Amino acid sequence: MCSATFTGVGVGRGIAIGPVATVHPPPVVSLLPTGAGASSDPGVIAPAFAAVSARLMARAQQARIAAGQDVEALRGSLDEQGGLGIPGSVPAPGAQRLTTQPAGAQHPGTQPPGTQRSGAEAAISAPPLHSASREWLPPAQPSTVASPQGVTHAADTIADMLQATAEMAQDHVLIDEAERRVKAGESPAQAVDQTIARFITAFTAAGGYLAERVTDLKSIRDRVVAELLGVPEPGVPLLTEPSVVVGMDLSPADTAAMDVRHVMAIVTEQGGPTGHTAIIARQLGIACVVRATGIFDAVHDGDQVAVDAAADEVILNPSDELHRIAAERIEAQRDLETDVEPGSTRDGSPVVLLANIGTPSDGERAAMTAAEGVGLFRTEVLYLDRATEPTFTEQVEAYERVLEAFRPGLRGPAGIDAVRRGGMVFPDGFVYGERKVTIRTLDAGADKPLPFIEQPHEDNPALGMRGYRLVRRGHELLATQLKAIAEAARRTDSEPWVMAPMVSTVDEARAFVALAHECGLGSPAPAPAEHREGDVPPSHTPASHDSPTRHPAGPDSPTRHPAGHAVATQDLPAPAMLGVMIEVPAAALLAEEIFKEVDFVSIGTNDLAQYAMAADRSSGSLTDLLDPFQPAVLRLISSVAQAGIAAGKPMGVCGESASHPLMAMVLVGMGIGGLSMAAGALPGVRFALRRHDRDTCAAMAAAALAATSAEEAREAVRALANPYVLATLAL
Repeated sequence: MCSATFTGVGVGRGIAIGPVATVHPPPVVSLLPTGAGASSDPGVIAPAFAAVSARLMARAQQARIAAGQDVEALRGSLDEQGGLGIPGSVPAPGAQRLTTQPAGAQHPGTQPPGTQRSGAEAAISAPPLHSASREWLPPAQPSTVASPQGVTHAADTIADMLQATAEMAQDHVLIDEAERRVKAGESPAQAVDQTIARFITAFTAAGGYLAERVTDLKSIRDRVVAELLGVPEPGVPLLTEPSVVVGMDLSPADTAAMDVRHVMAIVTEQGGPTGHTAIIARQLGIACVVRATGIFDAVHDGDQVAVDAAADEVILNPSDELHRIAAERIEAQRDLETDVEPGSTRDGSPVVLLANIGTPSDGERAAMTAAEGVGLFRTEVLYLDRATEPTFTEQVEAYERVLEAFRPGLRGPAGIDAVRRGGMVFPDGFVYGERKVTIRTLDAGADKPLPFIEQPHEDNPALGMRGYRLVRRGHELLATQLKAIAEAARRTDSEPWVMAPMVSTVDEARAFVALAHECGLGSPAPAPAEHREGDVPPSHTPASHDSPTRHPAGPDSPTRHPAGHAVATQDLPAPAMLGVMIEVPAAALLAEEIFKEVDFVSIGTNDLAQYAMAADRSSGSLTDLLDPFQPAVLRLISSVAQAGIAAGKPMGVCGESASHPLMAMVLVGMGIGGLSMAAGALPGVRFALRRHDRDTCAAMAAAALAATSAEEAREAVRALANPYVLATLAL
């Protein structure tokens, strides 16, 4: 039996061994003769797109229903065809059409005048973008370590992904152009293929987030063409046993078609560490390797393969010894889930372990885990799938849900029983005190454009108007958001940590804090005024202090006001910690001065590495330059840590570096006191820290900082690590 090893980019620490199940290839339209297809009638185009969209929307609705069920109900609802077949569910109504349009086109209600973008981004306005920061439905079979919370979390996430793709499939520009091509003589299948090819080219040229949506476009193309040709829809086959899913790449629709009870691991020949598939696997602890060149042609259905994400390998026909090692690692990983104590080093030095979230639902689910709070609430997720800005009321409700979930006294994890409170189910047992919630203000622009903010064409958006810099064009956008956070803090009697992204100068840090004070975060109380609870009109300015508020709850004071109810309130300052993100090298170099202006900083290692190494983080071919152990990036982080220690102010890390157990110990050794990561990474980091004292972490940091290459730094840290930790986590 021939054995072979394929290398790629591993995601997470997982390992799994099982039979291969390959993803069905799409119809090869380019090989069809001109005119081939079921019809030459352009009238068949719209129904084909509608049929595909309806199926995707139905799956989205089924997944959304599943997100509200408990784990066993969710698992029991999985139908035999591998979809989320929830009994009694009904198909979703037709998807609304998006703002996708050719350059210069304008349709009522999609974009206000003056907001058109030029170049590749103008060719196609971004479809719903929030799904890329979310996760996917995990398997429930024994070879994985996905948590029960991850199951329901992923169901909600996959619903968003599917809905976004379904809405793209109803876009009038795609349909209209395909119909025009049929009228010009092309077959329906070729017309769809050529139409979407043009859009793929535009998305790819735009780069960043738009480039990541190419997978969704290809999925729509393949499904619509299959519908037109009357052949089976491409995608994952029916899984009847635990399997390793292997494909060229996987779209959200492909993942939704899987029977999640039988997905052991995922391997793709394409994709990258920031794509849909990688995000899914990283969050839920599924063994995954992407960019495994040659794997698709080398394996066949039923072949035995081992997927070792820690080693970046896929091994065909694994040995008995590898089977034994895999079993030991899977069992050890299960044991990690039982430790729900607050994070600390072996000698008892506390390290706050936090979760990254993107939506209120994410926050409510994170509150049911061993996360000690939220280190990064990516609020842009609330904005990115909309043609208009979220209203003040909508924002208040979103922030309130997250702050409420982490209030003192709510039950954290420890037992298997559950208590129900406020519509949420909290595992019974350990009760946390107050858990911090860190809210990052809107981080849009670049690869996350907003249709309701005027953005001229930028040749290099990653270096342009993004993050905090949006205040230059959308001052009211940030002011409204800060007012909403202040109101949510008052309603929940909470003290949020609020930070601005992409701050580059001391002046920007100072201006952000001043604006936050004007908007009622930590500022003196202004004079009483009459207010109406509702939306903040566009004309409001930060200095007006007219966002709806309430008095602190008391015997005669309600804790909520019905929407639209007129009340007399006094703007009370909402206690808050105000900080900034350090993710631009300039800010890292100015950390000492920036600390004088803010209460805390959080280091975003993803962007810090991108800018320090001049390497696009979405480029799979430059992953070596984005290695978290790159010495240049480590030295920037260390300089920030030293400035924070000197200032006596809190510091955290909320980038991918925090989720790597070895790097987490290096960061702690530098003096970082808080680490925020995907919830699925928390057990491994907690386990590693618990078995190393702070002095050892400091020695690891010194060794890494002395290295001249990422590989040298990693090996220096491994040499100081506990062998049991290395073996258990496969580091």
